[in-house]
Amino acid sequence: MKIAIGFKLIEGPFGGGNQFVSSLSKFLITKGFDVVFDLKDNDIDIILITDPRKYIQSCSFDILDAIKYRQTKNKNVKIIQRVNECDERKKSKFVNFQIKNSAKLCDKVVFISNWLGDLLGQNLHFEIILNGADKKIFKNYNIQNKSDKIKFVTHHWGDNFQKGWDIYLKFDKLLDKPEYKKYEFHYIGKSKYMSYSKNIIYHKPTHGVELAKLLSSFDIYVSGSINEPAGMHHIEGALCGLPVLYRNSGALPEYNLNFGVSFNDEHDFEDSLYTISKSYKHINMKKYPNDSNKMCDEYLDLFKSTIKLSNKNSPTLIGKLKNWLFTRIFFKILYRFGIE
Repeated sequence: MKIAIGFKLIEGPFGGGNQFVSSLSKFLITKGFDVVFDLKDNDIDIILITDPRKYIQSCSFDILDAIKYRQTKNKNVKIIQRVNECDERKKSKFVNFQIKNSAKLCDKVVFISNWLGDLLGQNLHFEIILNGADKKIFKNYNIQNKSDKIKFVTHHWGDNFQKGWDIYLKFDKLLDKPEYKKYEFHYIGKSKYMSYSKNIIYHKPTHGVELAKLLSSFDIYVSGSINEPAGMHHIEGALCGLPVLYRNSGALPEYNLNFGVSFNDEHDFEDSLYTISKSYKHINMKKYPNDSNKMCDEYLDLFKSTIKLSNKNSPTLIGKLKNWLFTRIFFKILYRFGIE
């Protein structure tokens, strides 16, 4: 089997999509499958669309390219779209529309959380496969916290305010209080909002084993992300043995239930922080299930089942393609003017 993944892998620290493609491609290769990242070969069995927005940095091809490939090179190829984004996450305006238009032309659609499927899966036949990080890298390195303080941490590649900066800056202000001197809060990654912080301890972006060892040196992970489709950050923290203090928003509850303490917003964050600071040592993180082996096994099952399907033969396919070609041009113009 040969699988084409529509993603441009990037070396070094990058977003969760990069971690997903890295894990999946390595897994497939070890299983004896061929993996490519373009549509040059004539014998591709599965095309995996990772994003409908061809104009973004990480996208190497989109649904229009995939349909053209089916028509001109291999009529038996199957097309799957993985959905890991939505307008609600970054307050963008047209991402949902592009996702839905692209998904209608695919043989199968997979969402990375039930929350995202409920949001965008209307009138689609879809499957849910939860994200998972590489447990060979992200594991508990048993690095002891030598400080007498309880050390909290979060890490993000993107610097959108929706990543949880209302909570992180709330925590920053709490650290001014005398009763909070027993806590530390660390941020790993990039963010323009660090300039508003007084007490958050900053670490430059890192990845791989270096990141995993750094995470393992803390006590509790924090995610204040709003409308998170799934993410990788809290998964990596959990696999490193850190109970998660997570926002009751997006997919965070379905990933972290029984592995931390939730909060709703700034109003109850302080109470939840106090609760987890008293209970985190009693949360068994060894049973945390979301690793890349589980995720990749499920994608392989998806690929095998999709191969057996007959190709879609919709009588309105040409009309849909014309619509998609128009929208792709339209949204590329919007993107150039900074409208996502």
